[in-house]
Amino acid sequence: METTGRTNRWRLSHLKIMWLHGPRSGIVMVTAALSLVALLGVAALTIDLGRLAVATQRAQDVADAAALGAAYQLPNQNEAKTRLSDVVAANNAANSWPTVSIAPNSDAIFYVLDRDVPNYGKLQNGQHAITVTAHVNDQYTFARIAGLTDMHTQRSATAVRSEGGGQWPAIFAYSEVESNKGDVEMGGGGRVDGDIHSNGGVELSGAGKNFTINGQLRYRWFLDANPSLAPTGGILHITPENWPTWPDPYPIGLPWWSPSGAWGFGDVRQHFVGSTDLNVFVYDKSQDWDGKTLSPGIHIVDGDVTIKGGVVMDNVTLVVSGKIVTNGSGAVEKITPYVDGMSMVSYHASTASNKPAIEFNGASMDSKGTIFAPNGPITYNGGSGYQGSLIGYKVTFNGNGHAISPTMDTEINSTVSVRLVY
Repeated sequence: METTGRTNRWRLSHLKIMWLHGPRSGIVMVTAALSLVALLGVAALTIDLGRLAVATQRAQDVADAAALGAAYQLPNQNEAKTRLSDVVAANNAANSWPTVSIAPNSDAIFYVLDRDVPNYGKLQNGQHAITVTAHVNDQYTFARIAGLTDMHTQRSATAVRSEGGGQWPAIFAYSEVESNKGDVEMGGGGRVDGDIHSNGGVELSGAGKNFTINGQLRYRWFLDANPSLAPTGGILHITPENWPTWPDPYPIGLPWWSPSGAWGFGDVRQHFVGSTDLNVFVYDKSQDWDGKTLSPGIHIVDGDVTIKGGVVMDNVTLVVSGKIVTNGSGAVEKITPYVDGMSMVSYHASTASNKPAIEFNGASMDSKGTIFAPNGPITYNGGSGYQGSLIGYKVTFNGNGHAISPTMDTEINSTVSVRLVY
């Protein structure tokens, strides 16, 4: 009986070992392997879904920028299509992944008077619109485990261009700080043939009779002027009720400025460098020009520019990352623009009036075109005549006898605004 008991205990132990290490252990291993594959698949899908989200956002960003840039060219659809291609190329050059595509002939829808624009309504007189669709086509990386190979995403944007009556602003100051009294400041009198617009304040020193404004004067916070001042277009105190877009954006679009503000010197440089249709000259350091005659074209300077001695800038657009300073009467013998009516553009960042982005010292110059400083003040020291628009964070005139007219083409007397509606 004792032998039999040992035998039975041995059989029970043997059965337990077989149960632990028999066919069921294979099932556990298979289950673990399948679970690992599933976890790897989820991880792979998570990575590729993240890539898809990035691609989708890039498509939306490019669609927004392309729609805004193209809308500024309307109603000329050919120029709008060209701007579409330029914006896409510039964005792809600045971002290695993903590549975004927009086919101007199939991914752009144009709207004209009385057409219904999705998410906006029917267009009125002076309005045009465009819808742009941007695509990203790529390959999934890890999601192929789940049988997914091609990744495609697309996003659309619609922009409306509105053209209204009134003069194109001869002087425009963007600063909207309530404590700033003179975002547009003129001393000693002068003549302005066009609108003066300030998102902040306007200060005109001297007797009212010394100022002639053939246009409208618009301000938000302060107006310090002689009560007898009588602009031909009247005086408009901007309020949220009568000017809902305050602070009013710069009346300049791409490639010089984006309504979103996410645009600067590097973007402009990238846009023009490599152009086969324009003369482009690039300087990688600050320049000191004395009596120099610049060749016609776009001159792009990564630094400051000092001008003196009668520099000739005929058929020239100057774009700088730093400051532009002219020193002495006759420092500039002639200024006329090369492209888009732009003569001088500075992206120097400074909100202090005593640290201007563009500073003219001297009274004599023959100048035409738009002067633009989106991130800093424009300052004129000395009376002078200027045929063009002065558009900056602040605009200051020190001296007597300033004469400003808004454009070289006096028939241009409308204001243009562009905004995204979807």
